[in-house]
Amino acid sequence: MRFAVALMIALGATPSLADSGCLCLPCIKGFIRSFIVTSGHMKPTLEPGACVMAHLQGVGTAAPHSGQIAAFSHPVTGEVHLSRVIAIGGQTVQMVNGRLLVDGTPVALRPAPDYLQRMEREGPIELMPLCAEPVAYGEICRISRLTEVLPNGATYAVLDTVADGVSDNTPLFIVPLGYIFVMGDHRDNSVDSRFPQTSGGPGFVAVDLVLGTVTGILT
Repeated sequence: MRFAVALMIALGATPSLADSGCLCLPCIKGFIRSFIVTSGHMKPTLEPGACVMAHLQGVGTAAPHSGQIAAFSHPVTGEVHLSRVIAIGGQTVQMVNGRLLVDGTPVALRPAPDYLQRMEREGPIELMPLCAEPVAYGEICRISRLTEVLPNGATYAVLDTVADGVSDNTPLFIVPLGYIFVMGDHRDNSVDSRFPQTSGGPGFVAVDLVLGTVTGILT
């Protein structure tokens, strides 16, 4: 599994890191915090460099549910990450030939227009994006986009860059109670719960490590 993570990073895949510090007037209220998206792991929903607002978790607030984008502290590094909640405690998750299965059932997929990716450095740390095939700097490549529908009806777009990526087939994950399973929307460009903590991923994320859930994009 360590090799799989190293290979993903070598191919351009990125952890789901986020930075703090973007201008956020609503954050003055105290129960909202802003984060800057640093990589392309959540494309097409969140672009690198986007400033997002997250409502903070607190005593008496509900745990995040499937389909929401969670801001959480990495269980090992403590760094802030942003990823989509795919399943909660008691559910199962598996990837089979690039298809997401929740509780043993393939999630619904709907066709969507291709995502057009310009090959240029992007975001605050100027990473190069991941494309399905090599293109010259500044040129456009097409990435397959689909609309995914979770069992609870949550709907969002996902990108599929590599037909047989290293994370397109996984073991069956049984999410422990009190934990969540997170994934990036850019499925071949995200080091997420598919990868254990021993390999640099977050593995299952304890609900106690969730800082909040993304509720809006400022820029």
